[in-house]
Amino acid sequence: MRRHDRQKKHLEDVDGHCRKNKSKKDQLKGDEIDLISNHDLFKHPQLKATPNNLGFEKVGKNGNQFDDLINGWVAYWNDVFKTDPPLHPNFVKALMATESGFNPKSIAPNKNKKIGFARGLMQVTERTQRQLAGDEKELKDHLVILDDEEVWDPNKNICAGVRWLFRKREILKSQIKRDPTWKEVLMGYKGKATSQTKKNQEIRNNLSDFFKKLGG
Repeated sequence: MRRHDRQKKHLEDVDGHCRKNKSKKDQLKGDEIDLISNHDLFKHPQLKATPNNLGFEKVGKNGNQFDDLINGWVAYWNDVFKTDPPLHPNFVKALMATESGFNPKSIAPNKNKKIGFARGLMQVTERTQRQLAGDEKELKDHLVILDDEEVWDPNKNICAGVRWLFRKREILKSQIKRDPTWKEVLMGYKGKATSQTKKNQEIRNNLSDFFKKLGG
């Protein structure tokens, strides 16, 4: 298997689990996620989230604290999947604002025990964690394998959450038989892709409000 070709000219120290694991699938584990996020290429992306605290200073939170990680992982996964148009970091920042309010310790239960608790900045559920790791055969490639402690780490949580956004785009594209907008994908991430109930319209409007504050 290859090194990560998208990094190989400048990231020779990141050999990658993809070349060593028996599954022969491209996969990221915690140590490689940390190596990638500390590299200069990760830190100088073309697309960047708008520096806007989104009003969270009123509750003592910094809405800009995770911009660099958002920018880096959006750049990384955009390079992997090459969607048109690419995902913009502002979409992820708006999603994070609604999912966790920029609280890396945020946790939410789910009545469906198969889905389990949603955790961290991107509210990665226990089931999503398993699916990202390939345990439920949801993903064919580009796996993100985290243990129960790593999923709380902001860097790894954002890596996993952004990867899951691209999976949600694939699912929604199959459902609606066209390329979805990224706003539609955000609703898919929330499990509300096509529903037009009053509650879901409120969720949709909340996302749109944050995105507009970021210049979208």
